[in-house]
Amino acid sequence: MQNTELTVIIPVYNAEKYLKQCLDSILTQTFKNFEVICVNDRSNDSSLKILNEYSSKDSRIKVVNNLKNLGPGASRNIAIKQAAGEFIHFIDADDFLVDNNVYSVLMEQCINEHLDLLIFNHKEFDEVTSTFIEDESLKRFRFLYENKYLAHLWTQKELEKHYFNIQIMPCFKIHRKRILIENEIYFPEDIFYEDTAFSNYVSLYFKKIKVIKDQLYAYRINVNTSTTSNIMDKFKDIVTIHRVMFNFLVERNLYEKYKHRFVSLCIESLCWYFLPQIDDYDKAVELNMQIAAFIKDLKLSKKDLKELEYPSLKTIINNYLSYTGTDELLNLNLVVAGIPFLSVKQGIKETKIYLFKKILLYKITNTNERRAVHYLFGFLPYLKMKIKFAKIYYLFLLIPIFKIDICNFYYRDNFNFTLRQKQLLVSGSKENCCMEVKCEK
Repeated sequence: MQNTELTVIIPVYNAEKYLKQCLDSILTQTFKNFEVICVNDRSNDSSLKILNEYSSKDSRIKVVNNLKNLGPGASRNIAIKQAAGEFIHFIDADDFLVDNNVYSVLMEQCINEHLDLLIFNHKEFDEVTSTFIEDESLKRFRFLYENKYLAHLWTQKELEKHYFNIQIMPCFKIHRKRILIENEIYFPEDIFYEDTAFSNYVSLYFKKIKVIKDQLYAYRINVNTSTTSNIMDKFKDIVTIHRVMFNFLVERNLYEKYKHRFVSLCIESLCWYFLPQIDDYDKAVELNMQIAAFIKDLKLSKKDLKELEYPSLKTIINNYLSYTGTDELLNLNLVVAGIPFLSVKQGIKETKIYLFKKILLYKITNTNERRAVHYLFGFLPYLKMKIKFAKIYYLFLLIPIFKIDICNFYYRDNFNFTLRQKQLLVSGSKENCCMEVKCEK
């Protein structure tokens, strides 16, 4: 009997509206050597009935019915342990494959090239308009890889560059099951953001990795499902999931080996991604306190700080190590002969420099992709460069007087930025925001 080459895993919770399209897109594939494990997580709609109907017609579909609601992470873990396939693909119950050749394209490469992990691109299907989003720049999960990383087996240098830095969505990958089982790589359970942790674990253990740009998976957006919700609903798990990853590394004696990459990930994630999106001031201050406590628990030495990839990370960490809960993390005054000559105020979106505390002399506005736009006198943009090289120039931009690292902190003067950011999203504006917002289904 031929061994099963692929296991498709689908956690299901109240997905009756989309489940048939999802299953049909799988069962009509030209590639046939697969099984489908559907884990019904105590749905209270007709999802289980649909699953049983499909299972009775096609023996490749296996239905697991959880005795209680466990969440998508635990449901996927149950299926991983039962999987017979050499490779695993995770699908969300409200998504679907774009055509009937998807698995033929993916599995030919996985098998013939002996891959451990194959990452591919996706399309996004807007449930409201019933259309695909054509503009790549408007997708909620953008394709992260430059052409130089495509269509070849990654070198060791490329693997190391992508530690803690691969596409987080498990649905956009084919995984070799053996590596998951042998290294006990599973999704964290009973917590949100489990996809992020799982993806980061995978980035450390999988060695034969290839990325292709083919858009093979249809990710449905603007749907109301119970497996996803917005950031404020998941607030309690923001720092917790980073602690889960930290404990994973410590328990496996991997923390020292990957410390600098992991710390960089945490700062970028917590300070540059999550913090700017918190739309409640008290919650933002609370998150800052949690971040400060977490950073202290990382026990970073002065040598560790020097070895971080970006100088700005050192500044952020030092500020958090001395953080006392005030909302103003940087309000620097340079006093000459008793007169406040220059004042520097730093927030999540902007760093402003004032002359005599009143005259706006210079402004640096953070945009997406970790870049900054510099403005003379607050209105004349003249320079756009990567944050780690940001310097302040005076005397017609010729002489660098001093350098300011761009740090993203929560800061009362800047709180309204997150509200404006939400308004821009609602109005459909394409104006650059401080960080790309990860909108959930």
